[in-house]
Amino acid sequence: MHRSINVSIVLIKFNFMMFISYVAFYLILNVAAGGTNGWFQDNVGGKPWVDQSATAMRDFAFHQSDWYSTWPQDPKQRGMVV
Repeated sequence: MHRSINVSIVLIKFNFMMFISYVAFYLILNVAAGGTNGWFQDNVGGKPWVDQSATAMRDFAFHQSDWYSTWPQDPKQRGMVV
């Protein structure tokens, strides 16, 4: 049973590689900070903006000194390095 799962995974990987070798595609990578979609809950962890506020982006930008200091100083230690 375990062997058939491994074979299936190999076939899926092979089929995917064959597919992408013939079809143009885009790979989009994204790292975001802030947001007003509920990912960062209001009034939790010192978040300096409120999702439903008309000035949420401005509040986020004005409080950069609060949240930026929580990021690692070495860029290689951050979430994504390209």
